Amino acid sequence: MDKKRKLLCGEHGETNPCMVCCHLLSNSHVGYITASEPDDDPEWSHLREAWCEKCDYWWSKNRLFVWIYNLMTPDPRMVCEFCLEKIRDANARPNRELGWWERDG
Repeated sequence: MDKKRKLLCGEHGETNPCMVCCHLLSNSHVGYITASEPDDDPEWSHLREAWCEKCDYWWSKNRLFVWIYNLMTPDPRMVCEFCLEKIRDANARPNRELGWWERDG
């Protein structure tokens, strides 16, 4: 049985889970980058992901820099889909690329 996991948000109740970098929760105007395609792993394919411009910059480097950056950066956080919209509104830049779940069809 394929039951997608839900997240219980104190403000919005039971919703779809989303994963964001810690910088999106602690700052505003840090940029808002989304996954352009769903994860290949069926267990995580419904998970919406977003991260800031700083994380995007470091994650585009070679594996050693990514490994070091990940050691120094707090773990990502889970938020609900409605909280993700608030995070997007606080951080998104004009003309950003839409996430896979935001595109039509």
